[in-house]
Amino acid sequence: MVSKATDYKVSALGRIPSHWNIRPLNELFEEVNQRKGDNDYPILSCTKDGIVPQSEHFNKRVASEDDSQYKVAKYGDLVVSGLNLHLGGIDVQTLVPAGAVSPAYYVFRKVSGEVDLKFIQYLLRSEKYIQFYDTQVTQIGASIVRRSTPRSKVKSLPVILPPLPEQRKIADILTSVDDAIAATQRIIDQTERVKRGLMQQLLTRGIGHTKFKKTEIGEIPAEWDVAQIGKMCQTTSGGTPKRSVKAYYENGTIPWIKTGELGIKYIYNSEERITDEAVRNSSAKILPQNTVLVAMYGATIGKSSILKIEAATNQACCAILCDEKKVHHEFLYYILSFRKDELVNLGAGGAQPNISQQLIKRFSIPIPPIEEQRQIAVILARIDDKLQHEHKTLQTYSSLKVSLMNVLLTGKVRVKVDEQAEAVV
Repeated sequence: MVSKATDYKVSALGRIPSHWNIRPLNELFEEVNQRKGDNDYPILSCTKDGIVPQSEHFNKRVASEDDSQYKVAKYGDLVVSGLNLHLGGIDVQTLVPAGAVSPAYYVFRKVSGEVDLKFIQYLLRSEKYIQFYDTQVTQIGASIVRRSTPRSKVKSLPVILPPLPEQRKIADILTSVDDAIAATQRIIDQTERVKRGLMQQLLTRGIGHTKFKKTEIGEIPAEWDVAQIGKMCQTTSGGTPKRSVKAYYENGTIPWIKTGELGIKYIYNSEERITDEAVRNSSAKILPQNTVLVAMYGATIGKSSILKIEAATNQACCAILCDEKKVHHEFLYYILSFRKDELVNLGAGGAQPNISQQLIKRFSIPIPPIEEQRQIAVILARIDDKLQHEHKTLQTYSSLKVSLMNVLLTGKVRVKVDEQAEAVV
């Protein structure tokens, strides 16, 4: 059962139910400074995403060769990054029986029976607490400004404590949502692996072929051809109307796509819109539906999308207009996605990779019979539909978790606990 709380008191974290307690952190946890020494503990980092193995957080290990002074964080210990606390650098260590963390971290061990560790993990990493941490930081350094939370403020952090049975029920509810999130993510990961395998099979071996031939792009079915994109499709690029002319962007009705928006399969909308006058006075041009777009440089270089609206693009997008009798636009999209790294590598050589329209035009791709192209596109589209559905499910669970944390961890909605019935939200 749940109910809305009606009797509140004011705390540093806002209103909470009147009978909930508030304790400074150092009354519930004691600081420990056990050093790693020669023990071969895995090195852990505490980031905004929680505690992670250091190998997942850094490209290479940044610990000094002598890491004997690293602190031991046992299973269940609370680890706090003073430098990153205001970003969410706090978590309960539940990865390994014991790990080691930077000497700059604070490590605390539970000494009170008033707290449930899983509840504390959710509470201290909640959005309300992260906002509170931001008020506790101190500026350090002169030439380089950094922010840090002093040890004294960490120790005095106010910890909101419902009765222990209620803590456990709240943690159980949030854990069940986390379990659903993790299960959905596993489905997504598995589906991605299946998709990669299907793309490898379908885009190199095709459907039902038994005879193959060697070509410049590798072995392909004997019935397939190889051709440069520019021989089978038209290509063009866009432009950016002058930013100094605000009228080009104000009240615009023409979707205008930038490379940062590429990477999703279909584009139905744009972040910005431009006017007809902006198109007339720039190299931007309106492209038809089913145009395949490829990012030629920038953070999304090599990523592609399919326009499902008429739209213009900036100059960093290469637009490919397919002759649908020769190349199906969805088949081309999947080929470009499958061979993205190969395409990007062709543009390497300068300080940053940069692929040009000419390079894309010269890029050779396999050309199955058009009907087989459509069949391949349909098979891969089905698995994309599955992925889209699972991503929506993941977003639903993630939003649910945020909503539940907002109401359960603040007592806006109370979880009633009795011996006869389970708490239900």
